[in-house]
Amino acid sequence: MSASFDSSVPEWLAPEPRPRVYIETYGCQMNERDSHALLHHLAERGYERAATPHEADVLLLNTCSVRDHAEQKVYSTLGRFREIKQERPGVVIGVGGCVAQQVGESLFKRAPYLDLVFGTHHLGEVPGLIERAARERGSRPTALSFERTWQTVLGDHEAPDPGGVRAFVAVQRGCDRFCTFCIVPFTQGRELSRPSASVLDEVRRLAARGVKEVTLIGQNITSYGRKDPSEPDLGELLRRVHAVEGVERIRFLTSHPAEVNESLIAAFRDLERLAAHLHLPVQSGADTVLARMRRGHTRREYVELIELVRAARPEIAITTDLIAGFPGESESEFEATLSLVREVGFDNAFCFSYSPRPGTRALKLEESPDEATRADRLARLLAVQAEVRAERNQRWVGQEIAVLVERDNPRRAGEVEGRSPSLHPVHFAGRIDELRGTMVRVRVERAGAHALAGSPA
Repeated sequence: MSASFDSSVPEWLAPEPRPRVYIETYGCQMNERDSHALLHHLAERGYERAATPHEADVLLLNTCSVRDHAEQKVYSTLGRFREIKQERPGVVIGVGGCVAQQVGESLFKRAPYLDLVFGTHHLGEVPGLIERAARERGSRPTALSFERTWQTVLGDHEAPDPGGVRAFVAVQRGCDRFCTFCIVPFTQGRELSRPSASVLDEVRRLAARGVKEVTLIGQNITSYGRKDPSEPDLGELLRRVHAVEGVERIRFLTSHPAEVNESLIAAFRDLERLAAHLHLPVQSGADTVLARMRRGHTRREYVELIELVRAARPEIAITTDLIAGFPGESESEFEATLSLVREVGFDNAFCFSYSPRPGTRALKLEESPDEATRADRLARLLAVQAEVRAERNQRWVGQEIAVLVERDNPRRAGEVEGRSPSLHPVHFAGRIDELRGTMVRVRVERAGAHALAGSPA
Protein backbone atom coordinates (compact mmCIF):
# COMPACT_ATOMS: atom_id res chain seq x y z
CA MET A 1 0.00 0.00 0.00
CA SER A 2 1.53 3.29 -1.06
CA ALA A 3 1.40 6.31 1.16
CA SER A 4 0.66 9.79 -0.14
CA PHE A 5 2.61 12.75 1.11
CA ASP A 6 1.72 16.42 1.15
CA SER A 7 4.73 18.13 -0.44
CA SER A 8 3.58 21.67 0.33
CA VAL A 9 5.59 23.70 2.84
CA PRO A 10 3.75 24.28 6.15
CA GLU A 11 2.65 27.86 6.50
CA TRP A 12 4.79 28.38 9.59
CA LEU A 13 7.91 27.30 7.64
CA ALA A 14 7.22 29.24 4.43
CA PRO A 15 9.51 32.25 3.91
CA GLU A 16 8.05 35.69 4.27
CA PRO A 17 7.17 37.11 0.84
CA ARG A 18 9.58 39.85 -0.21
CA PRO A 19 8.04 43.33 -0.53
CA ARG A 20 7.69 44.52 -4.10
CA VAL A 21 8.42 47.99 -5.45
CA TYR A 22 7.34 49.62 -8.69
CA ILE A 23 9.18 52.71 -9.95
CA GLU A 24 7.88 54.94 -12.73
CA THR A 25 10.49 57.30 -14.15
CA TYR A 26 10.09 60.56 -16.07
CA GLY A 27 12.87 62.73 -17.46
CA CYS A 28 16.47 62.46 -18.53
CA GLN A 29 19.16 59.80 -18.38
CA MET A 30 20.09 60.97 -14.87
CA ASN A 31 16.56 60.15 -13.74
CA GLU A 32 16.89 56.69 -15.26
CA ARG A 33 20.19 56.21 -13.48
CA ASP A 34 18.65 57.41 -10.19
CA SER A 35 15.86 54.87 -10.53
CA HIS A 36 18.47 52.13 -10.91
CA ALA A 37 20.15 53.48 -7.78
CA LEU A 38 16.83 53.33 -5.92
CA LEU A 39 16.34 49.72 -7.00
CA HIS A 40 19.88 48.98 -5.81
CA HIS A 41 19.23 50.44 -2.34
CA LEU A 42 15.88 48.69 -2.04
CA ALA A 43 17.24 45.33 -3.25
CA GLU A 44 19.78 45.52 -0.44
CA ARG A 45 16.85 45.74 1.98
CA GLY A 46 15.06 42.73 0.47
CA TYR A 47 12.74 44.37 -2.04
CA GLU A 48 11.86 42.83 -5.39
CA ARG A 49 10.99 44.80 -8.50
CA ALA A 50 7.32 44.65 -9.51
CA ALA A 51 6.45 44.53 -13.21
CA THR A 52 3.26 46.58 -12.80
CA PRO A 53 1.96 49.02 -10.18
CA HIS A 54 -0.94 46.68 -9.31
CA GLU A 55 1.55 44.03 -8.09
CA ALA A 56 3.53 46.39 -5.86
CA ASP A 57 3.56 47.11 -2.15
CA VAL A 58 5.45 50.36 -2.75
CA LEU A 59 4.84 52.80 -5.61
CA LEU A 60 7.58 55.35 -6.33
CA LEU A 61 7.49 58.14 -8.88
CA ASN A 62 10.86 59.60 -9.98
CA THR A 63 10.04 62.95 -11.52
CA CYS A 64 11.22 65.65 -13.92
CA SER A 65 10.30 69.34 -13.77
CA VAL A 66 12.34 70.76 -16.65
CA ARG A 67 9.06 71.58 -18.43
CA ASP A 68 5.55 72.14 -17.19
CA HIS A 69 4.20 69.21 -19.22
CA ALA A 70 6.53 66.81 -17.41
CA GLU A 71 5.39 68.19 -14.07
CA GLN A 72 1.71 67.80 -14.94
CA LYS A 73 2.33 64.14 -15.85
CA VAL A 74 3.34 63.60 -12.24
CA TYR A 75 -0.06 64.62 -10.91
CA SER A 76 -1.81 62.50 -13.52
CA THR A 77 0.21 59.44 -12.53
CA LEU A 78 -0.44 60.08 -8.85
CA GLY A 79 -4.15 59.94 -9.68
CA ARG A 80 -3.64 56.41 -11.02
CA PHE A 81 -1.66 55.44 -7.94
CA ARG A 82 -4.46 56.77 -5.73
CA GLU A 83 -6.91 54.31 -7.30
CA ILE A 84 -4.57 51.45 -6.39
CA LYS A 85 -4.31 52.70 -2.82
CA GLN A 86 -8.08 52.88 -2.55
CA GLU A 87 -8.18 49.18 -3.41
CA ARG A 88 -5.23 48.30 -1.14
CA PRO A 89 -4.82 50.91 1.64
CA GLY A 90 -1.53 49.38 2.80
CA VAL A 91 0.30 50.47 -0.35
CA VAL A 92 3.00 53.10 0.26
CA ILE A 93 3.29 55.92 -2.31
CA GLY A 94 6.35 58.13 -2.64
CA VAL A 95 7.46 60.93 -4.97
CA GLY A 96 11.09 61.83 -5.60
CA GLY A 97 13.24 63.65 -8.12
CA CYS A 98 13.04 67.18 -9.45
CA VAL A 99 9.35 67.90 -8.80
CA ALA A 100 9.79 66.75 -5.20
CA GLN A 101 12.86 68.97 -4.81
CA GLN A 102 11.02 71.89 -6.40
CA VAL A 103 7.69 71.88 -4.55
CA GLY A 104 8.61 69.90 -1.43
CA GLU A 105 6.02 69.19 1.24
CA SER A 106 3.30 71.02 -0.68
CA LEU A 107 2.95 67.75 -2.61
CA PHE A 108 1.10 66.40 0.42
CA LYS A 109 -1.55 69.10 -0.03
CA ARG A 110 -1.89 68.31 -3.73
CA ALA A 111 -2.04 64.55 -3.02
CA PRO A 112 -3.17 63.89 0.59
CA TYR A 113 -2.83 60.11 0.05
CA LEU A 114 0.91 60.51 -0.55
CA ASP A 115 3.15 58.88 2.11
CA LEU A 116 6.66 60.24 1.52
CA VAL A 117 8.62 62.82 -0.48
CA PHE A 118 12.35 62.77 -1.23
CA GLY A 119 14.59 65.07 -3.23
CA THR A 120 17.37 64.50 -5.73
CA HIS A 121 20.09 64.06 -3.09
CA HIS A 122 18.65 61.44 -0.74
CA LEU A 123 18.27 58.19 -2.69
CA GLY A 124 20.07 56.15 -0.05
CA GLU A 125 17.58 57.25 2.61
CA VAL A 126 14.51 56.07 0.71
CA PRO A 127 14.32 52.53 2.19
CA GLY A 128 14.23 54.01 5.70
CA LEU A 129 11.58 56.54 4.68
CA ILE A 130 9.42 53.75 3.25
CA GLU A 131 9.73 51.67 6.41
CA ARG A 132 8.81 54.63 8.58
CA ALA A 133 5.83 55.51 6.40
CA ALA A 134 4.57 51.91 6.57
CA ARG A 135 5.15 51.65 10.33
CA GLU A 136 3.82 55.09 11.30
CA ARG A 137 0.83 55.70 9.10
CA GLY A 138 0.31 59.40 8.49
CA SER A 139 3.88 60.36 9.49
CA ARG A 140 4.71 61.63 5.97
CA PRO A 141 8.52 61.50 6.18
CA THR A 142 10.58 63.73 3.87
CA ALA A 143 14.20 64.17 2.79
CA LEU A 144 14.66 67.39 0.83
CA SER A 145 17.82 69.17 1.99
CA PHE A 146 20.68 70.15 -0.34
CA GLU A 147 23.33 68.82 2.04
CA ARG A 148 25.28 66.41 -0.13
CA THR A 149 28.59 64.82 -1.06
CA TRP A 150 29.60 63.12 -4.28
CA GLN A 151 29.00 59.77 -2.57
CA THR A 152 25.35 60.59 -1.84
CA VAL A 153 24.48 61.91 -5.29
CA LEU A 154 27.02 60.23 -7.59
CA GLY A 155 28.04 57.03 -5.82
CA ASP A 156 28.06 53.89 -7.98
CA HIS A 157 25.15 51.48 -7.81
CA GLU A 158 25.07 48.14 -9.57
CA ALA A 159 21.71 47.57 -11.24
CA PRO A 160 19.80 44.70 -9.56
CA ASP A 161 18.94 43.19 -12.96
CA PRO A 162 22.29 42.59 -14.69
CA GLY A 163 22.37 41.48 -18.31
CA GLY A 164 22.04 44.72 -20.25
CA VAL A 165 24.64 45.70 -22.81
CA ARG A 166 24.48 49.45 -22.08
CA ALA A 167 24.80 51.35 -18.80
CA PHE A 168 24.76 54.94 -17.54
CA VAL A 169 27.62 56.06 -15.29
CA ALA A 170 27.00 59.30 -13.39
CA VAL A 171 30.14 61.45 -13.28
CA GLN A 172 28.83 64.99 -12.71
CA ARG A 173 25.70 66.56 -11.25
CA GLY A 174 24.21 70.02 -11.02
CA CYS A 175 24.92 73.21 -12.95
CA ASP A 176 26.47 76.59 -12.17
CA ARG A 177 25.47 78.35 -15.38
CA PHE A 178 21.91 79.47 -14.48
CA CYS A 179 20.50 79.89 -17.98
CA THR A 180 17.43 82.05 -17.54
CA PHE A 181 14.94 79.37 -18.64
CA CYS A 182 16.41 76.43 -16.70
CA ILE A 183 15.33 75.02 -13.35
CA VAL A 184 18.16 72.47 -13.06
CA PRO A 185 20.37 74.53 -10.70
CA PHE A 186 17.40 74.83 -8.33
CA THR A 187 16.49 71.13 -8.33
CA GLN A 188 19.94 69.54 -8.73
CA GLY A 189 22.17 72.10 -7.01
CA ARG A 190 25.59 73.44 -7.94
CA GLU A 191 28.10 71.47 -9.99
CA LEU A 192 29.68 68.47 -8.32
CA SER A 193 32.09 66.02 -9.99
CA ARG A 194 32.76 62.43 -8.99
CA PRO A 195 36.42 61.41 -8.53
CA SER A 196 37.83 59.76 -11.63
CA ALA A 197 39.06 56.75 -9.63
CA SER A 198 35.48 55.98 -8.58
CA VAL A 199 34.24 56.42 -12.16
CA LEU A 200 36.86 54.03 -13.52
CA ASP A 201 36.15 51.45 -10.80
CA GLU A 202 32.49 51.37 -11.80
CA VAL A 203 33.31 51.16 -15.52
CA ARG A 204 35.61 48.19 -14.87
CA ARG A 205 32.91 46.38 -12.90
CA LEU A 206 30.37 47.02 -15.63
CA ALA A 207 32.75 45.74 -18.29
CA ALA A 208 33.44 42.60 -16.24
CA ARG A 209 29.67 42.07 -16.03
CA GLY A 210 29.34 42.13 -19.81
CA VAL A 211 28.35 45.75 -20.43
CA LYS A 212 29.70 46.83 -23.82
CA GLU A 213 28.66 50.48 -23.95
CA VAL A 214 28.93 53.04 -21.16
CA THR A 215 27.44 56.53 -21.26
CA LEU A 216 28.98 59.06 -18.90
CA ILE A 217 26.23 61.41 -17.77
CA GLY A 218 25.91 64.76 -16.04
CA GLN A 219 23.69 67.82 -16.28
CA ASN A 220 26.70 69.84 -17.49
CA ILE A 221 29.27 67.13 -18.14
CA THR A 222 31.70 69.39 -20.00
CA SER A 223 32.38 71.08 -16.65
CA TYR A 224 33.66 67.78 -15.24
CA GLY A 225 36.71 68.15 -12.97
CA ARG A 226 37.11 71.89 -13.33
CA LYS A 227 36.75 72.55 -9.57
CA ASP A 228 39.54 70.13 -8.63
CA PRO A 229 42.98 70.67 -10.25
CA SER A 230 43.97 67.11 -9.29
CA GLU A 231 41.23 65.63 -11.48
CA PRO A 232 41.24 65.30 -15.29
CA ASP A 233 38.95 67.25 -17.55
CA LEU A 234 36.30 65.42 -19.57
CA GLY A 235 38.58 64.77 -22.55
CA GLU A 236 41.19 63.08 -20.35
CA LEU A 237 38.52 61.14 -18.43
CA LEU A 238 37.26 59.75 -21.74
CA ARG A 239 40.82 58.61 -22.56
CA ARG A 240 41.04 56.75 -19.27
CA VAL A 241 37.66 55.08 -19.78
CA HIS A 242 38.73 54.20 -23.32
CA ALA A 243 41.63 52.21 -21.84
CA VAL A 244 39.32 49.92 -19.82
CA GLU A 245 39.35 46.44 -21.31
CA GLY A 246 35.96 45.19 -22.47
CA VAL A 247 34.39 48.58 -23.16
CA GLU A 248 33.56 48.69 -26.84
CA ARG A 249 31.77 52.03 -27.05
CA ILE A 250 31.68 55.23 -24.99
CA ARG A 251 29.19 58.11 -25.03
CA PHE A 252 28.61 61.18 -22.85
CA LEU A 253 25.74 63.58 -22.15
CA THR A 254 25.03 66.55 -21.87
CA SER A 255 27.44 69.27 -23.02
CA HIS A 256 27.48 73.07 -22.97
CA PRO A 257 28.98 74.89 -25.99
CA ALA A 258 30.92 77.37 -23.85
CA GLU A 259 32.87 74.53 -22.21
CA VAL A 260 33.79 72.27 -25.15
CA ASN A 261 37.60 72.57 -25.21
CA GLU A 262 40.54 71.35 -27.29
CA SER A 263 40.96 68.31 -25.04
CA LEU A 264 37.44 67.09 -25.80
CA ILE A 265 37.76 67.75 -29.54
CA ALA A 266 41.05 65.83 -29.56
CA ALA A 267 39.30 62.90 -27.85
CA PHE A 268 36.89 62.69 -30.80
CA ARG A 269 39.87 62.69 -33.14
CA ASP A 270 41.91 60.07 -31.28
CA LEU A 271 39.56 57.63 -29.54
CA GLU A 272 38.18 54.98 -31.87
CA ARG A 273 35.63 53.65 -29.38
CA LEU A 274 34.28 57.08 -28.49
CA ALA A 275 30.97 57.17 -30.38
CA ALA A 276 30.77 59.61 -33.27
CA HIS A 277 27.95 61.56 -31.63
CA LEU A 278 27.86 64.90 -29.83
CA HIS A 279 24.72 66.25 -28.18
CA LEU A 280 25.31 70.00 -27.94
CA PRO A 281 22.26 72.10 -26.98
CA VAL A 282 22.10 75.50 -28.66
CA GLN A 283 18.47 76.48 -27.81
CA SER A 284 18.22 79.36 -30.35
CA GLY A 285 19.81 80.65 -33.54
CA ALA A 286 19.47 84.35 -32.68
CA ASP A 287 22.21 86.12 -30.74
CA THR A 288 19.66 88.41 -29.10
CA VAL A 289 17.73 85.41 -27.73
CA LEU A 290 20.94 83.64 -26.69
CA ALA A 291 21.84 86.77 -24.71
CA ARG A 292 18.43 86.82 -22.99
CA MET A 293 18.93 83.13 -22.20
CA ARG A 294 22.40 83.87 -20.75
CA ARG A 295 23.88 81.02 -22.77
CA GLY A 296 27.41 82.43 -22.80
CA HIS A 297 28.05 81.96 -26.54
CA THR A 298 26.97 83.42 -29.87
CA ARG A 299 25.60 81.74 -32.96
CA ARG A 300 28.90 82.20 -34.79
CA GLU A 301 30.86 80.67 -31.91
CA TYR A 302 28.53 77.68 -31.92
CA VAL A 303 28.85 77.13 -35.68
CA GLU A 304 32.65 77.46 -35.53
CA LEU A 305 32.73 74.90 -32.72
CA ILE A 306 30.72 72.44 -34.83
CA GLU A 307 33.17 72.98 -37.68
CA LEU A 308 36.10 72.12 -35.39
CA VAL A 309 34.39 68.96 -34.14
CA ARG A 310 33.53 67.83 -37.67
CA ALA A 311 37.10 68.45 -38.78
CA ALA A 312 38.27 66.16 -35.98
CA ARG A 313 35.61 63.49 -36.66
CA PRO A 314 34.02 63.95 -40.12
CA GLU A 315 31.33 61.28 -39.68
CA ILE A 316 30.10 62.66 -36.35
CA ALA A 317 26.37 63.10 -35.73
CA ILE A 318 25.38 66.38 -34.08
CA THR A 319 22.17 66.60 -32.07
CA THR A 320 20.81 69.55 -30.11
CA ASP A 321 17.99 71.11 -28.05
CA LEU A 322 15.90 74.02 -29.38
CA ILE A 323 13.26 76.24 -27.78
CA ALA A 324 10.50 77.96 -29.76
CA GLY A 325 8.69 80.98 -28.36
CA PHE A 326 11.17 82.18 -25.74
CA PRO A 327 10.06 85.41 -23.98
CA GLY A 328 10.23 88.34 -26.37
CA GLU A 329 11.07 86.16 -29.38
CA SER A 330 10.20 88.00 -32.60
CA GLU A 331 9.43 86.36 -35.92
CA SER A 332 12.87 87.30 -37.25
CA GLU A 333 14.54 85.78 -34.19
CA PHE A 334 12.61 82.58 -34.71
CA GLU A 335 13.57 82.55 -38.38
CA ALA A 336 17.21 82.70 -37.25
CA THR A 337 16.67 79.41 -35.42
CA LEU A 338 15.22 77.83 -38.57
CA SER A 339 18.21 79.02 -40.58
CA LEU A 340 20.62 77.61 -37.97
CA VAL A 341 18.98 74.18 -38.27
CA ARG A 342 19.64 74.26 -42.01
CA GLU A 343 23.15 75.71 -41.67
CA VAL A 344 24.41 73.18 -39.12
CA GLY A 345 22.46 70.20 -40.45
CA PHE A 346 21.51 68.60 -37.15
CA ASP A 347 21.10 64.84 -37.25
CA ASN A 348 18.35 65.24 -34.68
CA ALA A 349 16.95 67.98 -32.47
CA PHE A 350 14.77 67.88 -29.39
CA CYS A 351 12.42 70.79 -29.96
CA PHE A 352 10.17 72.31 -27.31
CA SER A 353 7.83 75.21 -26.84
CA TYR A 354 9.04 77.56 -24.11
CA SER A 355 7.78 76.45 -20.71
CA PRO A 356 7.88 78.94 -17.79
CA ARG A 357 9.61 77.43 -14.74
CA PRO A 358 9.27 78.77 -11.19
CA GLY A 359 12.24 80.67 -9.83
CA THR A 360 13.93 81.18 -13.19
CA ARG A 361 14.98 84.62 -14.45
CA ALA A 362 13.06 84.23 -17.70
CA LEU A 363 9.88 84.93 -15.73
CA LYS A 364 11.06 88.52 -15.35
CA LEU A 365 11.63 89.00 -19.07
CA GLU A 366 9.05 90.48 -21.40
CA GLU A 367 6.04 88.32 -22.09
CA SER A 368 6.58 85.28 -24.29
CA PRO A 369 4.60 84.84 -27.52
CA ASP A 370 1.05 83.62 -26.94
CA GLU A 371 0.26 79.92 -26.86
CA ALA A 372 -0.99 79.79 -30.45
CA THR A 373 2.17 81.47 -31.74
CA ARG A 374 4.40 79.14 -29.70
CA ALA A 375 2.54 76.12 -31.03
CA ASP A 376 2.81 77.35 -34.62
CA ARG A 377 6.52 78.01 -34.30
CA LEU A 378 7.17 74.65 -32.70
CA ALA A 379 5.33 72.92 -35.57
CA ARG A 380 7.38 74.83 -38.15
CA LEU A 381 10.60 74.06 -36.32
CA LEU A 382 9.78 70.36 -36.15
CA ALA A 383 8.96 70.33 -39.88
CA VAL A 384 12.26 71.93 -40.88
CA GLN A 385 14.23 69.64 -38.60
CA ALA A 386 12.41 66.59 -40.03
CA GLU A 387 13.49 67.62 -43.53
CA VAL A 388 17.09 68.08 -42.43
CA ARG A 389 17.12 64.80 -40.51
CA ALA A 390 15.76 62.85 -43.48
CA GLU A 391 18.45 64.33 -45.71
CA ARG A 392 21.19 63.59 -43.16
CA ASN A 393 19.97 60.00 -42.72
CA GLN A 394 20.32 59.31 -46.44
CA ARG A 395 24.09 59.78 -46.24
CA TRP A 396 24.34 56.45 -44.40
CA VAL A 397 22.86 54.43 -47.27
CA GLY A 398 25.58 52.26 -48.78
CA GLN A 399 27.88 52.70 -45.78
CA GLU A 400 29.07 50.04 -43.37
CA ILE A 401 28.56 50.88 -39.69
CA ALA A 402 29.23 49.09 -36.41
CA VAL A 403 25.98 48.19 -34.63
CA LEU A 404 25.79 47.10 -30.98
CA VAL A 405 22.89 44.65 -30.86
CA GLU A 406 20.50 45.14 -27.92
CA ARG A 407 17.09 43.55 -28.53
CA ASP A 408 14.55 42.18 -30.99
CA ASN A 409 13.14 44.68 -33.47
CA PRO A 410 9.87 45.58 -31.71
CA ARG A 411 8.14 46.19 -35.05
CA ARG A 412 9.26 43.27 -37.21
CA ALA A 413 9.74 39.60 -36.31
CA GLY A 414 12.99 37.95 -37.30
CA GLU A 415 15.01 41.15 -36.97
CA VAL A 416 17.19 42.57 -34.25
CA GLU A 417 17.78 46.17 -33.24
CA GLY A 418 20.98 47.90 -32.23
CA ARG A 419 22.49 51.36 -32.12
CA SER A 420 25.01 52.85 -34.50
CA PRO A 421 27.83 55.10 -33.24
CA SER A 422 25.65 58.05 -34.27
CA LEU A 423 22.85 56.74 -32.01
CA HIS A 424 20.55 55.69 -34.87
CA PRO A 425 18.45 52.56 -34.27
CA VAL A 426 19.53 50.00 -36.88
CA HIS A 427 17.47 46.94 -37.91
CA PHE A 428 18.66 43.81 -39.68
CA ALA A 429 17.81 40.10 -39.87
CA GLY A 430 19.10 38.00 -36.98
CA ARG A 431 18.37 36.19 -33.73
CA ILE A 432 18.71 38.07 -30.47
CA ASP A 433 19.79 34.98 -28.52
CA GLU A 434 22.84 34.76 -30.77
CA LEU A 435 23.62 38.45 -31.27
CA ARG A 436 22.75 40.35 -28.07
CA GLY A 437 25.76 42.32 -26.89
CA THR A 438 27.80 41.74 -30.04
CA MET A 439 29.13 44.40 -32.39
CA VAL A 440 28.03 43.64 -35.97
CA ARG A 441 29.13 45.39 -39.16
CA VAL A 442 25.98 46.31 -41.09
CA ARG A 443 25.70 47.67 -44.62
CA VAL A 444 22.91 50.27 -44.59
CA GLU A 445 20.36 49.74 -47.36
CA ARG A 446 17.47 51.96 -46.26
CA ALA A 447 17.12 55.12 -44.21
CA GLY A 448 13.81 56.04 -42.61
CA ALA A 449 12.80 59.09 -40.66
CA HIS A 450 14.29 57.79 -37.42
CA ALA A 451 15.95 54.42 -38.08
CA LEU A 452 18.27 52.69 -40.51
CA ALA A 453 17.99 49.17 -41.95
CA GLY A 454 20.40 46.86 -43.74
CA SER A 455 22.18 43.54 -43.81
CA PRO A 456 25.26 42.16 -42.02
CA ALA A 457 28.28 43.12 -44.10
